[in-house]
Amino acid sequence: MTLWTTRVHSEADCAIWNRWPSANIGLQLTQFPGVDIDCSVQAVVDRILVLATNMLGWAPVRGRANSERVLLIYRLTRDEEPQPKVRIAFRLPGEPEKGLDGNPLQPHAVELLGRGQQY
Repeated sequence: MTLWTTRVHSEADCAIWNRWPSANIGLQLTQFPGVDIDCSVQAVVDRILVLATNMLGWAPVRGRANSERVLLIYRLTRDEEPQPKVRIAFRLPGEPEKGLDGNPLQPHAVELLGRGQQY
């Protein structure tokens, strides 16, 4: 869908999408930024959750079964400006940069999701 970040959907749009068996809803992050913790080490995720909560306040947490990765969902106040995405990638001490096959391994990351994105 083009221009999805500025489009306002109508009841007619919803009626069409209601007929699609696999349709779902994406929330624009302009007013609802998120902190996406992409790390597979539970102890590190737990520490980042504490830091994020201490710095930004409490937020609902969305996760998936069998995954340590989580998303904290926030809401801006009327006087707060939407922010673009910021990604902080990191490796834990001793983690290899390449797999056994020689291909690069993805680092862990914390992403501040915002303007121009959805979840």
